[in-house]
Amino acid sequence: MAQLTSKQEAFCSQIAAGRTKSQAYRESYDARGMSEQSIWCEAHRLSVHPKVAPRLAEIQSECSERLVSSAIADREEVLVAVTDILRSDDSSDNAKLKSAEILGKYYSLFDGAFGDEPRRSSDDLLQELEQLL
Repeated sequence: MAQLTSKQEAFCSQIAAGRTKSQAYRESYDARGMSEQSIWCEAHRLSVHPKVAPRLAEIQSECSERLVSSAIADREEVLVAVTDILRSDDSSDNAKLKSAEILGKYYSLFDGAFGDEPRRSSDDLLQELEQLL
């Protein structure tokens, strides 16, 4: 990846910290005396710069990966907590029942068990529609 100037890197870092492009521009460059429109234009121009755009894409990818990892970790923590409640001797019967219900829904154990339609994939639905047409 091409080397960025310190101001360009600061701009990217500000965006990584959650700032808008205009805010990042104001904090990375001297924007005194500039109109909001000018700041917006310069921030946009900087964000599509051939050296800056790949760095912003890299930052966005890193953020997305962290969000996915965090969501997976959160889901696993919830599943462990619910399983612990279900297996605990100290939990009330109501808490155990609710935990079993949550786990059953998570693992789709009840699909079709109570007369409701099982979930169908979009491919199955498409195939059924094609047959009807």
